[in-house]
Amino acid sequence: MEHPPNYIEIKKSNIPNAGKGAFTKEKIKKGTLFEYKGIWLDQQAYKKKKNHKLYIWEVYDSNSGNVIVYIDSGNKKTSNWTRYVNCCRNKQEENLKHKQIGEKVFYEAKRTILPEEELLIWYGDDYGTYLGITTYHQRLKKNSSVCKNPSDKINNK
Repeated sequence: MEHPPNYIEIKKSNIPNAGKGAFTKEKIKKGTLFEYKGIWLDQQAYKKKKNHKLYIWEVYDSNSGNVIVYIDSGNKKTSNWTRYVNCCRNKQEENLKHKQIGEKVFYEAKRTILPEEELLIWYGDDYGTYLGITTYHQRLKKNSSVCKNPSDKINNK
């Protein structure tokens, strides 16, 4: 496994049952990029990975919007430290966002990240559901007959 830069530390996550997480040792500027590395899989290889898809990012063709390749960091020997970036539980925790440049996937700092913060990203509603995290959008869909606008509850509409 490719080791993290000297300003990143891998240790026990603050997220319950998440295992290890990636933490900052010093301030990280907004816009800093970290490349997500792993083995590239085609459709056929991806479909064969029945139960081990937790460390896989889909890479899309910028023109068609179709998946063109998958990046799998499930194997520690062929990945890097970004595999330890965990899923945030809410929007306030999220300090990274996904960014695709060409056929590479990066995590980008959404804001200045302070020392000792755990690096967290939203991996999408499907992964959130897998983890048992109910997203704002999922709650909104579930309660759509009761409240279509979150401000309605505040305004008693």
